[in-house]
Amino acid sequence: VMDATSLGFFPATFSAALPVATSHTGIQGSVTFGGASAGLFGVHVVPTSGVGVTDAGVARTGLVAGNVRVTTSGGIGVSLTGSSGALSFRSVSTTGGTRGISLSGVGGTFTVTGDGSTAGSGGTIQNTTAHGVSLSNTTAAVSLSYMNFTGATYDNTSLETSGCGVKLDSTGAATGSLTIDRGTFANNQGRSVYVHPASSGATAVTVTNSSF
Repeated sequence: VMDATSLGFFPATFSAALPVATSHTGIQGSVTFGGASAGLFGVHVVPTSGVGVTDAGVARTGLVAGNVRVTTSGGIGVSLTGSSGALSFRSVSTTGGTRGISLSGVGGTFTVTGDGSTAGSGGTIQNTTAHGVSLSNTTAAVSLSYMNFTGATYDNTSLETSGCGVKLDSTGAATGSLTIDRGTFANNQGRSVYVHPASSGATAVTVTNSSF
């Protein structure tokens, strides 16, 4: 349900109550950031197939997202390549597909917040055939809170390609940070969190209040 609270509106105490919004099923398709400074706010993206939110492989600058929920089955929840901005998601939930979140060469900030108090409210990424979350050559400050990562499948070839709940790597001088708070990791066949910075760049990784 998209209501005043979910959109960040809080009327003054002396004001009349805002009307209650009716429930909705969300955006029934993929959302593509089509240009620089594009924005996405307060929506639930539920594609019937394919990627939830993407830049279609085209680097976009100045992107903004706030209080966005993404739910996919068989497709990547969020896939960005070379883009940058201030991107905040309430939750990202995926079942199956190669990855739940895939960021390559992304800058700025990328945050999954959850509701700030409830375990799993940031979404569940489960049963991926590669990694649950894949971060490659990112300079972004990435923060993942109140999320579940479960069932990433190992392909019996390499941890570079599959089996990790969250995997971060860099091949150039990429710098950035990864913060995981109140995450739950279970049944990932490779590693829960795998960090492989093969570069001169410094990547700060912080994991707090999480279970493995």
